Amino acid sequence: MDRFLTATGLVLTLVVGVLSLPGPALAGGNGQVAKAECRNDRRTDKADFVRDYGRGKASMLRCVRSELRKARRECRSRNVSAQVISQPNMAKAREPWSAAFETS
Repeated sequence: MDRFLTATGLVLTLVVGVLSLPGPALAGGNGQVAKAECRNDRRTDKADFVRDYGRGKASMLRCVRSELRKARRECRSRNVSAQVISQPNMAKAREPWSAAFETS
């Protein structure tokens, strides 16, 4: 009986420990924001949500993954456009010999 209780306690401890770890798709602040936005989308326009993501438990995960992809895409495009704006004349900067041939 004591072995059974010890084994049960050990299994429960491991299960609680594993369940307390954050999932890879929802770890961090962006996942929480995406999940809140998906809940809002589901609440406001149920027909569009079902059309885009389907029904059931997996639909929320599909929505969250989609929102995270959109956020990454927007962030990358902002970073690329910021680099282009901050360094508009990189071609001239890479060619130091071109300054010698310019005449004013």
